[in-house]
Amino acid sequence: MIRLRCCLALGLLALPAAAPAADFATLVAQCASPDPRTAIAACTEIIAAGDDMGAERFTALTQRAAAELTLNEPDLTITDDTAALAINPQNGQTFETRGRAYDLKSSFAQATADEMRAVALLPHDPDAFYWLGAFEMDAGSYNKSIVDETKAIALAPRYADAYIQRAEDEERLGESKADFNDLSTAVKVAPRYATAFILLGNFYFEQSRFAEGITYFDHALDLDPGNRFAKAYLGLSFESIGHPQQAIADLSAYIDDPATRADKFMRDCLDARGFAFLDAGDPDRAIGDFSTALKLDTQDYVAYGGLARAYRKKKVYNLALQNDETAVKINPHYIYAYIGLSEIDVEQKNLADATLIAQKLVALTPKDGASWNRLCWFRAHIGQLNAALANCQKAVTLTPTDVNSWDSYGYVYLKLHANALAVRYYSRALVIEPAFASSLYGRALAEQALGDKRHAAADRAAATRLDPHITADFGAL
Repeated sequence: MIRLRCCLALGLLALPAAAPAADFATLVAQCASPDPRTAIAACTEIIAAGDDMGAERFTALTQRAAAELTLNEPDLTITDDTAALAINPQNGQTFETRGRAYDLKSSFAQATADEMRAVALLPHDPDAFYWLGAFEMDAGSYNKSIVDETKAIALAPRYADAYIQRAEDEERLGESKADFNDLSTAVKVAPRYATAFILLGNFYFEQSRFAEGITYFDHALDLDPGNRFAKAYLGLSFESIGHPQQAIADLSAYIDDPATRADKFMRDCLDARGFAFLDAGDPDRAIGDFSTALKLDTQDYVAYGGLARAYRKKKVYNLALQNDETAVKINPHYIYAYIGLSEIDVEQKNLADATLIAQKLVALTPKDGASWNRLCWFRAHIGQLNAALANCQKAVTLTPTDVNSWDSYGYVYLKLHANALAVRYYSRALVIEPAFASSLYGRALAEQALGDKRHAAADRAAATRLDPHITADFGAL
């Protein structure tokens, strides 16, 4: 989930050159300027001028501290707020600002202590409770954070950021229903707040409900056309549903934005665009993206898996093998690397080794029907037919609507010359997907063996129209 408080500009504070002396009223106005550098320059003049009464000095210190916080200068903020609190130790807003500065430095105990003082001094201020909850969340105290965000909402029922912050706590605690409810409320109370729509879209994205997520990301872009996070999630969503060209366009809008260079999210977007390039038939550009992702994170096993797939498309099998093996070393549970290794063996006609890898894959994913089907298919092709039957039975039990599992089941019976059963299981596959060339051709072979020449001819004709190379795929049975 995108954090709301991570959008401060980075960079060292550079004060402007001293301006000609201005009248005091002008300095006071400039010290309160929304432009942080203007504010800092004017506040600095007021502070340097000295103030025996302390009122103007206090105000200048707190306003300079707020400007310094905007420029991501927590140490300067802490120094000025501490000086201000020496003048007025009962100012809750100053404790809040200093607490935010401590939070930026990951000094969570000090941040929380300051915000608790702010809450005590400002018991009816929803912002004080919001920031206390934020600091508690950063410290990993999600239940405490929920309590304080709830207090902020009680004081301000339309406080969208508090709903969003509480949703993030609920997400961390695995409370998906509460997470969804709070994000939905945030959208209702702030219908022009692009971030709320992005986060609700992200909720759907993480549930693999990509079409629903796309709706919310599109709405966020209607509200904020330049929002790079909405573009990024759109790209990730389109890549997930197999629309590579749209994915490339949206991910490129994010990746090419200069503001994204420091985002940790960049690596994920590079990986996703790499896979979109692969799906679009451009392995060279995919290699470029995966290589860039690895410069950002040398332990990015997904990028290694993507490189392996790209090199496999280019038939550079030594590099494909090397990258899949590296992916497995980094993450021994990364199933796509095992799939890649088995596909290399298939392409090099080494089905015995492919079967061994498929056994490892089944051990990692015992409830995945596709893994059992893969093992069934390999065993069928190396003659382990009885074991293949058991594997196919497991596959169709786990995924009864998977056309590939029923197709493999039919193929095993075809190799066993149990042609009536082959027809039955190929027909089950064709109920799921009537235009499935492999099942049509396999059923034609079984029908031919049973003497049903009319149906065999019709199925064979349909199969070869769909795939002119289907005969070669079956080989000699």
